[in-house]
Amino acid sequence: MLLAVPWRNVESALKSLPSWTNRVLIDATNPFVEISPKLVLADLGGKGASEVVAALAQVPASSRRSIRSSPPASMKGRSRTEDGA
Repeated sequence: MLLAVPWRNVESALKSLPSWTNRVLIDATNPFVEISPKLVLADLGGKGASEVVAALAQVPASSRRSIRSSPPASMKGRSRTEDGA
């Protein structure tokens, strides 16, 4: 399963999923609580976003993958311009 929802919807998206037997969770989320006018990261209490997603989904380590393009630390302080760049 590919998880690609806004961060605020992660928990509700994972609530009604079936067993993870013979399934893999690919986490494509980014922990932004705001995206405009600036990117604002969620306070994850020192945990990585993939750790938070895995705990919410109750997915075994062997069944999850993350495809974030940038680690959260490298995104701090970045902002989006009006043209999305």
